[in-house]
Amino acid sequence: MSDISNESTTVPQPSLNNPIITDSSKISPTTLESHSVQITMISLNGDNFLRWSQSVRMYIRGRGKMGYLMGEKKAPAVDDPNYAIWDAENSW
Repeated sequence: MSDISNESTTVPQPSLNNPIITDSSKISPTTLESHSVQITMISLNGDNFLRWSQSVRMYIRGRGKMGYLMGEKKAPAVDDPNYAIWDAENSW
């Protein structure tokens, strides 16, 4: 008899909601923001800019980044202690 079971097991896959990080000290805001995230299912073409841009705007607003794009979140002086935070948040 074999000790190997024929039952399949599901291995959790990492995602934005389930990053599978065992040490919570390794989690940072940029850890959870992935450049490979599909923002919208709408593929931009010559006929759907309005719909596509609304989806992208909704995603950006939901991530709290609209102020950076609209110029409302101004950069502090380079020698300001908050500059590094602003720079990291502004360059996602």
